[in-house]
Amino acid sequence: MNRLQSFISANCATYDNDGKCLLETGANGDRTCVYFRDHGGRCSYAENCVIPGDPKIEVLYWAERGVTVSGDFCDSCQQPFERKSNRQKYCKKCGEFAEKENRRKRDIEYKERKRRFKD
Repeated sequence: MNRLQSFISANCATYDNDGKCLLETGANGDRTCVYFRDHGGRCSYAENCVIPGDPKIEVLYWAERGVTVSGDFCDSCQQPFERKSNRQKYCKKCGEFAEKENRRKRDIEYKERKRRFKD
């Protein structure tokens, strides 16, 4: 079960614990929730009332469908993340790597400057 499915099963008012939806009726009277079907689908109730309850799930949901929302995406891995400041460009994992890389570059430049003035 992925994050969206577990979120829907825990928060959707029209989802019963058997994987059925009280609103939707698919082909041949199939009442399986669209998020638990093999071919997927969309549910307007979930999109408008359930998924906006968690901003992270909402960003992931719309990113899977190719729609850009107001969420922020990491410049390195392109995954959605929650910004802690307006200057943040990377998620936590990529930010740690970028900081190490920037530190290496600064150290190399510093050593080159010291070497030039030493001679």
